[in-house]
Amino acid sequence: FSTLRVGVMQDSYKGLKSYEARYAQLKDFLEGDDLDVMVCKYTSMIGRRRKIDGKGKERVSQEIRQFAKILKPHAADVILVLDECQKIKTVGAQSRNLIQHIQPGIGRVWALTATAIKNGLEEFYSIASAIGIKPFGSMWDFRRNFCLCKEIFIGKGKTREVIEGYRNVAEFKAGMRPFF
Repeated sequence: FSTLRVGVMQDSYKGLKSYEARYAQLKDFLEGDDLDVMVCKYTSMIGRRRKIDGKGKERVSQEIRQFAKILKPHAADVILVLDECQKIKTVGAQSRNLIQHIQPGIGRVWALTATAIKNGLEEFYSIASAIGIKPFGSMWDFRRNFCLCKEIFIGKGKTREVIEGYRNVAEFKAGMRPFF
């Protein structure tokens, strides 16, 4: 019988505050042997995208890049468990950017949710692709091969493509089965 030693990432640590405290906790966790598990919230790690002069906001925050840099040398020894992974489904969302930047090279990535299938195959594939599982290529390739779409009018002369249903579902299930 063994006991897991669990730490929860805090906003202050060893006299540090905010992101500096979180960086230090992650480094100590990865380089030390006091803890077996570190629990972190998505929102504690995504940071804020800064404005780039005349170009809008940066695509990925400096905090996300720093967390990825800290994890990189230890990635093969890490098991990343993502609870409520439906939070990473939206392409371009900062929580998704966080996962896509820290997951490359990580030994194992587990995504936990109770709602992905219920909400549709596109959401399920979006979550899978965020953690590096892409047996059907990009999200665009997935939509082209598995989604039945139609254009709807959204106003001011603009339209948007929406999913009406799915096709090739048996192929989708067979392609995803090895990962789940």
